[in-house]
Amino acid sequence: MSGKLLARVVAVSAVSICLPTIAQTESPNRVPKQTPGIFVQTPRKNLTQKDGAPMQKPDSPAPNPSAVTYPGMTRYVDLKGYFSVLMRGTPDKDGQFELVDNAKYSSVSENDKQGKRSVSYADVLAMGKSPYDSKKQSAVIQQQTQAYIEKIHGKMNSLKAHAKYGYQFRDISGRIDGSPENRFRLNAYLSGNRMFIVAVEGKEDWVKSAQADAFFNSFEVPGATAVPKLNVQ
Repeated sequence: MSGKLLARVVAVSAVSICLPTIAQTESPNRVPKQTPGIFVQTPRKNLTQKDGAPMQKPDSPAPNPSAVTYPGMTRYVDLKGYFSVLMRGTPDKDGQFELVDNAKYSSVSENDKQGKRSVSYADVLAMGKSPYDSKKQSAVIQQQTQAYIEKIHGKMNSLKAHAKYGYQFRDISGRIDGSPENRFRLNAYLSGNRMFIVAVEGKEDWVKSAQADAFFNSFEVPGATAVPKLNVQ
């Protein structure tokens, strides 16, 4: 074999030997192009919300009850954590009283020079378990507030019904029989199956005072302020 022919044979052999090596070095560069989906996840739809339906916002989200202040008053937190409210001191525990449907209320109160502040609460068994029917909620809150007004010998003059901070709410005011100067005002809440009656009793000017407003506006049921707005019946 001549020298030129031998050189060609050696060159061809070298090319054939190198080809597999080139293929091996290029193949890792093509693999990521075939599997980019490993790192991409398609967002899953929220099954509890219909497409296109706007999310409900809490009713009356501001002001934050915890941010309400008044000179000489501090925040009182119920030992069971059921509620908090502004008070001048540590309220007295008034024990229990019972209203309709065997609703046994626990109550705390404090006397001021011009009147009395109180918070009473009870679990209303007639409400049953969630989900709660808004019409039944309205019937229960009406029944309980009427029974409470009768208990304090009151006569209702005005009533405002709406949802506040995510639960059924009533703002009721009136006079107390047998005492022409005395008035009452109460805010009634139904959060789940728990009824709250926040009340003041005293002279008309005091019942309508900024101090009384601070007391009412500061009332808070922990965890209830983010509940979606209720349909008030």
